Amino acid sequence: MVVVISGSVWPGALASAPIRAGINGVWMTEHADAKIRIAACGKTFCGTIVWLAEPVDANGRAKIDVNNSDEAKRVRPLIGLTIFTGLTPDGQEWRGRAYNSDDGQDYEVEMRLLDEQHASVKGCVLGGAICGEQTLTRS
Repeated sequence: MVVVISGSVWPGALASAPIRAGINGVWMTEHADAKIRIAACGKTFCGTIVWLAEPVDANGRAKIDVNNSDEAKRVRPLIGLTIFTGLTPDGQEWRGRAYNSDDGQDYEVEMRLLDEQHASVKGCVLGGAICGEQTLTRS
């Protein structure tokens, strides 16, 4: 499902053309398994799962947040789940938190637009000791 940690290298520079679209919009994950809608959420931005390539489990039921460390939250449907929270601009990137439903963990996250259609998302735990990244594509 939605994986923020993947182990690729953080790109060194933004594209030379100006980027006008911002982070608003629907973004496909690197493995094309989910789409996330990023929109204003109060004074920050949030990202919510709006589509899954495989929305149902083997029993034909909507996939739920089975890996959440909070047992009470394990019944939440993945579609409609907010996974990016508190994204605020910081120079050329947005910083906030990301929830990874694959492992039930929260990560510090940085999102950086590469161009109008691509964004790099880097997630870290343990104060930045373990990080990974993926590229999102605007749908």
